[in-house]
Amino acid sequence: NYFGEQRFGKSNLPKARALFSANKRMPREQRSLCLSAARSYLFNRVLAVRISASNWSTYVDGDVLMLDGSRSRFVLDAESDSDADFSEKVTAKIEQRLAQGDIHISGPMCGRGCSGVTAAAEQLEDAAIADEIALVEGLDRQGVDVARRPLRCFPKQFEWQLEDEKCHLSFILPTGSYATVLIRELVECL
Repeated sequence: NYFGEQRFGKSNLPKARALFSANKRMPREQRSLCLSAARSYLFNRVLAVRISASNWSTYVDGDVLMLDGSRSRFVLDAESDSDADFSEKVTAKIEQRLAQGDIHISGPMCGRGCSGVTAAAEQLEDAAIADEIALVEGLDRQGVDVARRPLRCFPKQFEWQLEDEKCHLSFILPTGSYATVLIRELVECL
């Protein structure tokens, strides 16, 4: 569920860096685009680290989970339970729901406030964006509220057809997901 290149515009990320470092003023619309580019860039970094670690769709202790098709989120607290069998059963149920696409691991949309992620998942996220602390702190200072976004999305009504050496695709993506990114990922798998 990477953000696509079009999310960053021509130079919105460098402009965001300039905004944060010099505490510059800029027109509201341009400021909004710059803040969005910074948040998207940080999210993509976390997702790239999770993909490299092969745990982008596997529960890591402390992950914030999101229900498919909604912004509802929750944190699994099975580790704090002293009954090891119970913890294993809860984690197994979460893994089953992840495999079915009913819930998703989420990544950070950095800003002001607590993202809810803890433990090993928090360490992963912090490490992924550690060298971009100026962006993280800049978003906080700009008053952007923290949020979460699913690390993955599943296209609905996915259809494909080969015709005269061309592949025709048809699908529906959740709001905020990018068809260009899905196509890029499909091509990379070929």
